[in-house]
Amino acid sequence: MKITRIFQIALSMELFLSSLAGAQTTVASSPSLDPHLFLTLQDFEARKAIVQREPWAKAALTAVLKEADGYPQDYLKQFGLTKVEAPKTAQWAHWYVCPDTGTHLQFHPPNHNICPDTGKDYQDWPISDVHYHYMHDTLSRDAMMLGIAYRMTGREIYAQHAAEILKMYADKYKDYSIVDNYGKQSNTGARIYSQTLNESIWLIDMTFAYDLVRGSGELKAGDRTHIEKDLLIPSAATVVRGHKEPTNNIQSWINGAQAAVGFELGDKSLIDEAIDGPLGFRYQMKNYVHEGFWIEGAWGYQFYAMRPLTATAEMAKRHGVDLWKQEPALASMFSSPLGVMMPNGELPAFNDSEEVRLYNNAPIYELAYENTNDPGLLAVLDNAPRSSKESLLFGVEALPEAKKSLLKSAVFPESGYAMLRAKNNDFSIILKFGPHGGGHGHYDKLGEIVYAEGRTQAVDPGTQLYGMALHKEWDQMSVAHNTITADELRQDQATGKLIAWKDEDGYVAVTASAGPAYKFANLTRSILVTEEYALQVDHAHSTDGRPHVYDFNYHNYGKQTMLLPTVPYGDFPKVNGYLHLEAARRGETDGDLRTRFENEGTTMSLEVLGGMPTEIFQGVAPGPHPAAKVPFVIARRKGVDVEFVTLLIPSRGEAPKITARIGEAGTILVYGPGWADTVGLGDAIRYHRSIGSSPAQ
Repeated sequence: MKITRIFQIALSMELFLSSLAGAQTTVASSPSLDPHLFLTLQDFEARKAIVQREPWAKAALTAVLKEADGYPQDYLKQFGLTKVEAPKTAQWAHWYVCPDTGTHLQFHPPNHNICPDTGKDYQDWPISDVHYHYMHDTLSRDAMMLGIAYRMTGREIYAQHAAEILKMYADKYKDYSIVDNYGKQSNTGARIYSQTLNESIWLIDMTFAYDLVRGSGELKAGDRTHIEKDLLIPSAATVVRGHKEPTNNIQSWINGAQAAVGFELGDKSLIDEAIDGPLGFRYQMKNYVHEGFWIEGAWGYQFYAMRPLTATAEMAKRHGVDLWKQEPALASMFSSPLGVMMPNGELPAFNDSEEVRLYNNAPIYELAYENTNDPGLLAVLDNAPRSSKESLLFGVEALPEAKKSLLKSAVFPESGYAMLRAKNNDFSIILKFGPHGGGHGHYDKLGEIVYAEGRTQAVDPGTQLYGMALHKEWDQMSVAHNTITADELRQDQATGKLIAWKDEDGYVAVTASAGPAYKFANLTRSILVTEEYALQVDHAHSTDGRPHVYDFNYHNYGKQTMLLPTVPYGDFPKVNGYLHLEAARRGETDGDLRTRFENEGTTMSLEVLGGMPTEIFQGVAPGPHPAAKVPFVIARRKGVDVEFVTLLIPSRGEAPKITARIGEAGTILVYGPGWADTVGLGDAIRYHRSIGSSPAQ
């Protein structure tokens, strides 16, 4: 679609045709000034009736009205202002970090950017312009919430304030220059913000606000023309420049913004591009969602993308196109998190994501349940209050009682996750072996996260703000993860493969390969989880026939106690993440390595079985917060074929006496109090427990 086409939209309400014939996605437009983007007047009447009947809905409306009633005083106080004016172009929020500590800066009005760790005030660009980001965010949300309050109460003061915000931006919008995160003009730059991503988010909210109040007495015909011609249309032209963004979620937001303006103004070309275009909604559903998992492999970005995808589906449904039914991949994105959720409701911090609390995303599950009636989604809705604007506007009147369901082990071969759960306690390991994740991927094939005794034990660093050097120097690097590295090198981008999976009474086991993570080596990892322990076998084979150095890397919360003499070590390379291994010490052994990590009453014991000369390294390294260091242990072996056999034993306090040794015919023997296990891991997973006797040899 040519951008100039946007400016050819006529501004008269006659353009709202009863049908947009000829489009790939046929829609109906509203010929009146009444709301129609997400909800109609009839819908609002139905929502008001629910408020009268349901306490949860009354509470949700009260929360909306509290926000609306706080405008403009709350906004002025938050940013130290005396009047509402259109803020300057915002800079990238990822710059807003203490350079030395990695902690988010704190804004102190009117213009101070304070590091809470040091008290230092950062005034230089681009940090100086980041707080405008939060000002624009707040104003667009205020406009939307005021519009909702107006439609739910009929009070003109809410429409008046929303209209003032819309007209203010319409007056100013064309005066903004296009800049990107580095202060330059580029296809990723925008006007209100420094990237099309944030401007798309803002534009959806502003368009919704306009939809809600355009039929009020606060906007005359000239005002509506001004907002459409000088704000909505040119902002849509700004964001569509960002097509073919390097990260897929950005395109989802651009599509959502196009859809919002297209449906609001009856522009078929914008609607078609957003839904049926080369990178539109349908394309994303077919190409970016596999087994319910978003292509970027990061839970923060899955939910980030789900917001505009859900909004687009809701707008389309309101105009006669039910994308919920036509594109079932959307609904699958709501179910997939339940397959890999930790027992505490957290989702793993893989790729460019922190740990994500699933229940915090309950507001968009309100829309998914209303459209699918999938009882599985009640597991999320039942663990969160129904107090959001989404529940108020879209939630079903009464949720049925959720059936208690136990978390189960699951494997997802295409997206590349295996969640192994003990049968009768919370011991869980999730293995990652799938696609890289594009621009938000980390080089961590066969990486794992371990959960036990009520908390995360073996930890993934997740991500820092992208403005920090540590993000690329550590977060993305292979050594930062619980995986295998070769020759102190970062892995290549790769997609691994599921080799074997078995979920039986008493145990669950998986074997997967790392794919072409190294050109000169094949890596495989096998994991078996029982109620008492996890057994892990890592095998590295040099395909070039030469010996290579292989590192088993493990990071666990707590205080580490190493049962091996070590001395200070300072010869790690200054690249590939190794420069961030601090307080390093080195030891060596031909026998078993034993270490443990103690954390607030819990213990994770780790034993790497001997069998060949092994260098051992320990120290601390950045964790999810760079200022909070996490202990690491590295076991290093050199050869053409190298194997690490590892036993993980979680406990409260002292670990139970569980030992392991290599048996015959490729078996591993594990002994515990009153039982003995024989384990074979690999292409054929074998497990047998003998009670009160030695295992078969």
